[in-house]
Amino acid sequence: MHSHIIGFPRLGAKRNIKWPLEKYWRGQIDEGQLHRSLSELRQQHWQLQKNAELSMITVGDFAYYDQTLELSELLGVVPARHRDAGDRLARCFAMARGGAGGRACQMKKWFNTNYHYLVPEFDADTSFAAPAADVGMPPDAALQVREAAELGLPVKATLIGPVSYLYLGKMGVAGGFAAEKLALVEKLADAYAALAARIGKADWLQLEEPVLSLDMPDAWLAAMSDIYRRIEKDATAKLLIANSYGSAGARLEKVADLPVAGVHVDVVYGRSDLASADRLFAGRVLSAGAIDGRNIWRANLGALQQHLAPLAERDGGLWIGSSCSMQHVPHSCASETDLIAAGVPVAFAVEKLAEIGALSRKLAGSSTAADEALFSSAPTNIPVANPEWIDSQMPAGDLNPSRRSLKPGMDGVMFPTTTIGSLPQTSEIRSARASWRKGELDDAGYEKCMREEIRNCISRQEEIGLDVLVHGECERNDMVEYFAHQLDGIAASENGWVISYGSRATRPPIIHGTIKRRQPMTVEWSKYAAGLTDRPMKGMLTGPVTIICWSFPRADVPKMRTAFEIADALHEEVRDLQEAGLAVIQVDEPALREGLPLLVEDQKAYLAQAVASFNRICADIEAQIHTHMCYSEFFDIVEGIAAMDADVISLETSRSKMEELADLKQARHAGGVGPGVYDVHSPRVPDVEEMVTLLKMALKNVPAERMWVNPDCGLKTRGWTETEKSLRNMVAAARQLRTSLS
Repeated sequence: MHSHIIGFPRLGAKRNIKWPLEKYWRGQIDEGQLHRSLSELRQQHWQLQKNAELSMITVGDFAYYDQTLELSELLGVVPARHRDAGDRLARCFAMARGGAGGRACQMKKWFNTNYHYLVPEFDADTSFAAPAADVGMPPDAALQVREAAELGLPVKATLIGPVSYLYLGKMGVAGGFAAEKLALVEKLADAYAALAARIGKADWLQLEEPVLSLDMPDAWLAAMSDIYRRIEKDATAKLLIANSYGSAGARLEKVADLPVAGVHVDVVYGRSDLASADRLFAGRVLSAGAIDGRNIWRANLGALQQHLAPLAERDGGLWIGSSCSMQHVPHSCASETDLIAAGVPVAFAVEKLAEIGALSRKLAGSSTAADEALFSSAPTNIPVANPEWIDSQMPAGDLNPSRRSLKPGMDGVMFPTTTIGSLPQTSEIRSARASWRKGELDDAGYEKCMREEIRNCISRQEEIGLDVLVHGECERNDMVEYFAHQLDGIAASENGWVISYGSRATRPPIIHGTIKRRQPMTVEWSKYAAGLTDRPMKGMLTGPVTIICWSFPRADVPKMRTAFEIADALHEEVRDLQEAGLAVIQVDEPALREGLPLLVEDQKAYLAQAVASFNRICADIEAQIHTHMCYSEFFDIVEGIAAMDADVISLETSRSKMEELADLKQARHAGGVGPGVYDVHSPRVPDVEEMVTLLKMALKNVPAERMWVNPDCGLKTRGWTETEKSLRNMVAAARQLRTSLS
């Protein structure tokens, strides 16, 4: 019996990874100081695993920016435009954030989560080369294995699995899952074998293969066999293949033929895999991902014990672990006094370590007094606020709804310009909000500060020359958390930060009851902003699917039931915004693709429900409705996008060079389209010519009369200097096209 985790959240208790990274990018610390700071953080996380009395420490799960990105650099998979950026660290950050070499690598969502990974870029000539010596930074685990071994516990190294890495990359300009990638299998297998040979003192090497939860073509399963047989020849540690985020189903039959010493299955989101994995891996290790690595509810330890007890004495052994990497949950709920006082049964990463250890020892018959106390206090279920909530019939979903009459353009303006919604959150805004939260600034003083900031946003946008303005969302700390404070049934945490990408983190709210709107949430701010200008003002809301995906939802309630409750609350808000005189209203749904089930057979029903929840908001609304989506594989959801009652959809397209628009055209999307013409996640300022080039690419698939011009995403994280330069160039690009096409 062993206890372990798939991975630990790298963010730290107080967003510790954020501060040295951003100081390094600003030139306030050097590379040596950055390495020392992050090494200390990494070792703290190993110590937490030891303190929880786990029987194995996991290393290699840490990253400076993103595991996939840093694996690409480690293997030498660096786009030509970034190869001269400098040393390893400089190349990683150039690939992630852009630089002198040009645009950054594309970002996409990691399976059905809100974590963003950097997409590897391959071509027919791609070669893979594992380094011959320690590189001193993740994800090369050799040095970390030696450091962790000093804690006196067995060490398990981890890497993103080779098949997942290759499958999630893009081949050439068009991207997608091109068959040509399979031609790279032999070279990739040799590189992974070299990595496995350098692990050193690790007892185990965990290879994470979450693609097993997808409908993988047979050719990829065959490639998996070839790759793993090559790795096993040179590996110095025993191999554990790990699946997460869903069920591997029948694919476990193929996995069982691999030369691996054990398998990890996700018992939370792929519960049916447990019995088949026990049978197929008889005599080999079975790791049960019993503790949810994606949600924050305390585990029902008694029920888990009963479920797993028949396997406790199995040949080969039973391991207890997290369902997936715990990077999707906050660090610790020790400071969540309000949630705990309210009786909301939460467990963040540190608490989940304790649950894993306690469950493992209980099954082994070696419980401590602390373990027994944890079992006796664990909830048997999450209290249901409204019993009818669960049993009530789900509203129907339809991908062929009775449509509103779409208004895809802007009267009298070709290539209208706008932004996605948020504008830079200045130090003045953050300072005022902090003072208000501490009680040092009263409500009237805070409102005055926010009105001054909104006035500044309007003035800047008018001077830049944008056609449709936004109020800037100065009063919002986050596009989801803001609404958690406005709606019944959702609670905000104090310090529940979760990594999103790089140094960026969000604080997902916790959905614990029935969702209802107490009063108008955004109307007064938007109405005030509209009164400051003669130009159209866009009201800004966050859609129901995104609120669910970027929160921690109830584990015992269908997500789409909650989505319809949120939709009803937002419909009331849209109606009030319209009555307040706003003719343009944006309901963001960047997480629509994120919520898509991993298996194709489940996707149509989800899309129908998700689209129905969005269209419920738009019912009987005459204002022009916009929506926004970013960093997704849009071809998976184009049928749903085409069925949404949105007059205009804006998309992240700059890093991919507009490749998503062909899918929209093929789906006969009839609304307006705002393809992002510059990357807001990079500090570089693109010039006018670059944006004009992208817009001309977009015109191949979107008619000029339906084309809008906007950035990829919101501008909250950017500074005003670069924002104004970029937006001026964007407006100039739109005007240049107006002149040339007229």
